[in-house]
Amino acid sequence: MKRWLTVIALCTAFVCATAQNNEDGTSYVNQLLEEMATDGVLTEDFTEDASELISLTEDKLDINTATLEQLRKLFFLSEQQIETIVSHRDRLGPYMSDVELLTLPSFRRKDVMRLLHFAEVIPTNKKVKRYSKAKLNIIARAQRTFPKMKGFIAKNDTTPAAFLGSEYKTLLRISGTIGEDWKGGIVAESDAGEPMFSHGITATDFLSGYASYTPRDKFIRKAILGHYSARYGQGLGLWTGFSADMSSVQSSIMRNGTGVSGNLSASESGYLRGAAIALGNTDWRFDLYGSHTDNDVSVVTLVDTTDERSYASTIQTDGYHRTASELAGRNNFQQMLFGGYVQRTMMHTNIGLGYNHWQGSMPLGNKGELYKLYYPSSKTLGTAHADYKLRQGQVALYGELAYQTTGAWAGMQGIDINLNGGSLTIAYRNFSNKYYAINQNPFSKSGNPSGETGLYLGMVFTPLSHLEVLANVNVYRNRWLQYQKPAPTHGYKARATFNYNIDRRNTLSLKIRHDNYEDSDLDNRTQIEDTKRTGVKFTWATAPNASLKFKTTIEDVRYRQDNRKSDGFWASEDVTVKIHEDKASISFQLAHFDTDDYYSRIYATQPDVLYSMTMPSYSGRGVATIGNGHVELTDFLDMWLWGSYVRYYDRESIGSSYNTIDSRHKIDVKLQFRVKLNYRKARMTI
Repeated sequence: MKRWLTVIALCTAFVCATAQNNEDGTSYVNQLLEEMATDGVLTEDFTEDASELISLTEDKLDINTATLEQLRKLFFLSEQQIETIVSHRDRLGPYMSDVELLTLPSFRRKDVMRLLHFAEVIPTNKKVKRYSKAKLNIIARAQRTFPKMKGFIAKNDTTPAAFLGSEYKTLLRISGTIGEDWKGGIVAESDAGEPMFSHGITATDFLSGYASYTPRDKFIRKAILGHYSARYGQGLGLWTGFSADMSSVQSSIMRNGTGVSGNLSASESGYLRGAAIALGNTDWRFDLYGSHTDNDVSVVTLVDTTDERSYASTIQTDGYHRTASELAGRNNFQQMLFGGYVQRTMMHTNIGLGYNHWQGSMPLGNKGELYKLYYPSSKTLGTAHADYKLRQGQVALYGELAYQTTGAWAGMQGIDINLNGGSLTIAYRNFSNKYYAINQNPFSKSGNPSGETGLYLGMVFTPLSHLEVLANVNVYRNRWLQYQKPAPTHGYKARATFNYNIDRRNTLSLKIRHDNYEDSDLDNRTQIEDTKRTGVKFTWATAPNASLKFKTTIEDVRYRQDNRKSDGFWASEDVTVKIHEDKASISFQLAHFDTDDYYSRIYATQPDVLYSMTMPSYSGRGVATIGNGHVELTDFLDMWLWGSYVRYYDRESIGSSYNTIDSRHKIDVKLQFRVKLNYRKARMTI
């Protein structure tokens, strides 16, 4: 009875809070990706994770039946929040209403509203039809840039164009599920300029796919064949693909390692390919995995008086195979990885141990470059890692330690504290000079974390009922040389976001970003100069009604190094119109940008087609117009048409090298279709 009274008492507050929340699930995913793009860490690896989250807005999880693994897909939930959801359900029985989530100690009102974009509570006392389900989702996309890039233009009758393929970039993505146990798909992609091929099959430049089996309440938790991701601990031992690090959307950097999962990303690096199996129950988890991948590398051959050796200098991640030279380096480096991971789960503690063995077809590193002095020079590398999470009340401790067979080590230790209406995160990391991240992706300032130490502080608090403040700072030091740095360097990155809900239709946001770091002098690369980059971004979002939304954005960027100054300015207006009960929508963006040079560039998020993100950086002076239209042609067929027009006033050509366009303007066009087929057959009614 007391539980019912608590739920009823919260209903009014919850309804009011929901009315004031004009952020939907897709907007939240886009907001997070925008933050990552601004920090320069956004890659194609996000595709599978982002698309799965967006699909959950259409087919939500049932909180009363969701497993720990399913809840961990919602990366904005902390491990403490996930445990709270499950323990509350186990202790008191199934949830009776969405608003009961407001009674959970580690959840703020905004946390609950965000969760309910991707999950819902279906009361067990409600008669619900259970279905045998099968789903098929097909995405077909083509895009092109006008005018032609230099690489597509033949020099004369005897010298053909440098790019070997079509001017169109194409993608086909097929994913599906059968019941609740089987899931899989394939993705085929070709970049503009690439000849269409794949292992002798004239079809596409890149082909990927997987099939997974996830039975419920069985000792076999999951089995995967094909392309997959593996994520454990805090990323020091093994973590491939997407990771939502430092951003203005969330403060905690504690990760929830989801283990092995299928991968349908179009990225041609950062994945595993082979087979994996996850075993265990609620107390134990045991994963085994094996992988063999082919990758592009830059090969450097060094010759001395006694020997000649080839090294894999740099693993290429762009996936371009447009020219003869790019094509010659395709799949010239083979990687094998196999290992395992075991985790013990107790009431408030998780402890995990893992080991993986990596082997390449040639040694890594290049001893001719000083900054690569500590890179491993062998063909093999073993990594042992141990992680833990300890939760007690409103406090969570977490950490991981990794050791590599080269004598390298890496460690991370953090604490999360849930406060009344907010949270506090403190995390320390230390990576030795020899630590090499080839299948690892820990939180760090750069993609190569070797020789780095750092301290991260993040917090969220609500000083006023309608005001939320998110702030974080990351202080770091590199003990050894980084790329194009003639000396060890240090610096810090600070972020602060102020979100104010005026009413249910209007939201103001102010984002302040400041980077202070040591960098190579732009005029003399042999010297180090103190460098600063500061950005202030103001956004006003308003929705006069359910069918019309406006967003006004003004941003100022300032770059300073010694006596060099570079300033940038951006102003844009976004309009979104929904038509005929959300059966169609149109989005526009009109922007003006004016920057002194590349160093004060502006990163911008743009309306785009489903499961795709376009976040270019703008430098120079010009205008940009972006339009995106969506229409639901039938119950199973959708179409998107996207276009971008950019005109520069300070140049006669755009781009460089083979990507040069001899024009002041550039036009991009993108057409996408989605076929969504659902089969449901009622099995029983409860």
